[in-house]
Amino acid sequence: MAGLPPSESSPSGSPSDGSAAPARRPSFKVRVLHVEDNPIDVELVRQNLRRGGFDVEAVVVRSTRECESMLEREKFDLVISDYTLPRGNGLEVLATAPARLWTQDEQPSRYAHEPGELENTAMAVFGDQWRDQVHRVTNNHACIGVFSVPGGGTVFNAGATDWTYGLGDPAVDRITRNVLDRLS
Repeated sequence: MAGLPPSESSPSGSPSDGSAAPARRPSFKVRVLHVEDNPIDVELVRQNLRRGGFDVEAVVVRSTRECESMLEREKFDLVISDYTLPRGNGLEVLATAPARLWTQDEQPSRYAHEPGELENTAMAVFGDQWRDQVHRVTNNHACIGVFSVPGGGTVFNAGATDWTYGLGDPAVDRITRNVLDRLS
């Protein structure tokens, strides 16, 4: 297959030039919703994920509206979005996409001996009490996007579905205060 590394393009798994094949990374199955209007970029992202050890099942949509519709119907492990889209932008995707942290047993096998994102987050937020509190950060916490606008100003986007439910929690209050102080 054109464009793939030699170890993946040859049926035997060996490069066609006779040199030794590079060691294969363990494969981790990931279901991706890719919001992208350029087919070349879709293929580049797919190839890079495969090179990184991911067995990718990708569903491609071309707009924020299609993304929202797909997220209502199906579940994905990862949402990847172009910033500039024909009808919308990547920040709109960020604002609507739910997020979920990987647990230790869900992450790629090369990290199996390390805590997952979920465990690391719970440890950082709750300290020694993390095992009793991990349920509080398990689902629907998304990422934050901050960027400066060329004409001046800063845009902050918290693509979280339940940010306000966390208000009253000292950690969420501190993050909210940090954002407001920074932008005021």
